[in-house]
Amino acid sequence: MDELIIKKQDEISEAAGSERQIKFVKLDLTETDKARVNSVLSEFVQCIQLGKNLKDTLVVEEKYILDIPKYIQKGLKSGKYWLNKKVDSGKMLASVSHKVGNRKEFLQNLTVKKERFTNDNALSGASDGMYRMVMQQQIVAMAMELQEVHNIVKKIEVGQTDDRFAEIDGAKLQLELASKALKRENQIAYINGAMPLLTAGSEKIKKALMRKINEFEEIPASKLQIYKKMFFSPGNYKNKKDNEVDNINEYFCFFAMSQKLMACASLMLYEPEAMLEIFRHQEEFLDSMDAKKIRTICNLHPELDFSEEWYSDPSRFIEVIKNQYIEYANKKYDYISLEVTGNQLLEALGYDKT
Repeated sequence: MDELIIKKQDEISEAAGSERQIKFVKLDLTETDKARVNSVLSEFVQCIQLGKNLKDTLVVEEKYILDIPKYIQKGLKSGKYWLNKKVDSGKMLASVSHKVGNRKEFLQNLTVKKERFTNDNALSGASDGMYRMVMQQQIVAMAMELQEVHNIVKKIEVGQTDDRFAEIDGAKLQLELASKALKRENQIAYINGAMPLLTAGSEKIKKALMRKINEFEEIPASKLQIYKKMFFSPGNYKNKKDNEVDNINEYFCFFAMSQKLMACASLMLYEPEAMLEIFRHQEEFLDSMDAKKIRTICNLHPELDFSEEWYSDPSRFIEVIKNQYIEYANKKYDYISLEVTGNQLLEALGYDKT
């Protein structure tokens, strides 16, 4: 047990037998200021130097992995299940027990398998600058996307005050400033200033979203009942329900984007636990809402596929995004795609010709 690595709940496990996809992140330096480009490319040059002696820098190790299924993880967390211990030494065993009535009974053994890991600490430091830049570019892209959704939501809320959106606007500005700051301490200051504004703004949007979902009237499953609604409802019933779902979607996009911005900012601060807490908060919120009401829009559009919409499976929707950020936090990508101009590279290498 001393040599076991326990696969945590928030880590990603590959499906057995599935082909693993190559993962990469893209870093575009072609429109980035000169000082930052030189800083990142100097680390890139170090990577080239390290690559010449790659065999000397990489060490392969063998570890044993304890794979804990999700339902077992939940049971262990709640106290419903527990890991067994050796009577004589008190050491944990790779087996789980639970309570049946007043008796303690064995539930199942957990799977342990050997895997090979590459200790690449020598290379990981060289990519830190590029990694931070990737996160900065993500923040800028998401801030622009948030602004587009923001404009739509404000049009929906005609006559409402702008207080609901002021915090998000302020946070967006702080994060944009962080993405342009050259000094690390200035980046941290701007991000720390943005986080409470993002939290306050997203909470207000969340309340408005919950209100809209609670007010949404389910669409009947019966065609006869739908025809009745169409006949007795003022105006076009189908258009009205489509517009309601569209409005709810816009609010959800605004909320989800603000949460993604907070997750990205947490990674910029090297706080992966804070990032995971943001997604836990999202999961709790989605579990608390009555998403099945929104899913009844399918009854009006049997010809359409709604399986990819967030309300079809809210938990899976968050899981996909969370896993992406866990990969960022653990740097679980195969390579960085670095886009530079010839002049930028020449200057970083210090050569006249290449």
